Amino acid sequence: MLDLAARMTREGTRGSPADRETGKAAANYRNHLISRFVEEDRAAGRTDPVAFVRKSLAHGWDPLA
Repeated sequence: MLDLAARMTREGTRGSPADRETGKAAANYRNHLISRFVEEDRAAGRTDPVAFVRKSLAHGWDPLA
């Protein structure tokens, strides 16, 4: 939901003043979580998200199904 709120307000640059504030906060939280997850995955030796999605799509994964 954070990503949706951030994207729908274009990182907090569109919409009403309340929507802009919400969008900025959502973008900041989303970016923080992404950075944290990437660091944790790297430290644990896990596959990075881009490689995971690439491999999953190559094996027929349909994310909309």
